[in-house]
This record gives sequence, structure tokens and C-alpha cells, in this order.
Amino acid sequence: MGRVFSAGMASDARQRMVRAATLQVSRHGVSATSFSDVVRQSGAPRGSIAYYFPGGKDQLMREALEGGERFLLRLLAGAAPRTSVDVVTVFAGAWRTVLLESDFEAGCTAVAGVVDGGTTTGLAAQAAGTFRRWQDRLAGMLQATGVPAADSAPFAALMMAACEGAVVMSRAERSITPFDVVAGQLEAMARGFDAARESGVSPTPHGV
Repeated sequence: MGRVFSAGMASDARQRMVRAATLQVSRHGVSATSFSDVVRQSGAPRGSIAYYFPGGKDQLMREALEGGERFLLRLLAGAAPRTSVDVVTVFAGAWRTVLLESDFEAGCTAVAGVVDGGTTTGLAAQAAGTFRRWQDRLAGMLQATGVPAADSAPFAALMMAACEGAVVMSRAERSITPFDVVAGQLEAMARGFDAARESGVSPTPHGV
């Protein structure tokens, strides 16, 4: 019992550190995230760093990006969209919440891994895998709502690129307006898919 309890405490402390690192990377990037920031935010003892992350900062940064990926995948997995507009609403809504709840301080950990990988090797390749998995999940959700397979992957890629760019713009302007403009355009395009499904006509929303 004692060992099980101790293992649970250790696991919880490690998870807190990964969550703290994920948040720090989303706000400040890889280079500016330090062990001291993670320790302070997670409340973990500083001596636990070497124990939990023998690979040093490289290991922690890789796991931070994994944490950002899992966050969005869990959110998408819990959604039950009935229309392609619902898919856009779920995906865009997640990033809108991140922006507003962080007061425009937080963004995408995968993007941070690409543009600010620091000295950690392999983060860009890891981010590419994250983007592919997000796109595959979105494409599957779109297909489930009736979007043809030939259109679902391109539109999923467009959704991701548009929302990621809009997140950066909203952070720069400290305003939700750029993001809402982009999300509104994506919803309008999604309505084209939904209308085509209902009418039985092949969808051609704005050339996607």
C-alpha cells in the first residue's frame, strides 16, 4: 500500500511538472522556459528534476509538446459534432478559449517547437507529427458529418493553418477580433459542406 501511494504521489508530481512545462512553452516558447519556472509553477522539489527527467531539458520539452498535443486530441475525442460547422466550432472554440483564458499570453506548443526549438533537437519533426495527427482527427470528424473524403483532409489542413495564424495575430494585437474573423470565415465555408450534404450536390465551398 505504501509503495502504491508513493508511486501515485510521484506520478502526480511528474505530471504537474509536465503540465507546467506545457503551459510555459505555450506562453513563452522553448528557449525561455527554464527548469526553475517549471519547478516554481508545479510546486515540485527542485531535486526531482534529475529524477523525473534524466534526459534534461530536451526530455521535458518533448513531453511538454506531447502534453499540448494530448490536450487538443482529448478535447476533439470528447466532441460529438453533427455538422461540419460543429467541427469548426469545436476546434476554433478550443483556441478561442486558450486565448481568452490566458489573456492572449498562450498559444500553440507545436508552433513553439517549430519556431523556437532552442537547443532541443527534433522538436520541429515532433510538431509535424502533432499537426498530422490533429489533421487526421479533424478530417475523420468532418467525414463523419458527411464531408467527402476528398474534401475533408484539405479543409482540415485549412482549418488548422487558419486558426494557428489567427492565434498569432490575436496574441500580437491582444484582441480576439482577428481570430473571430477567421473563425467566421471557416464556419461560412463549413456551411457550404452542410448545405451540399442536405441537397445532395457535390460541395465546392470557395474552391476548397
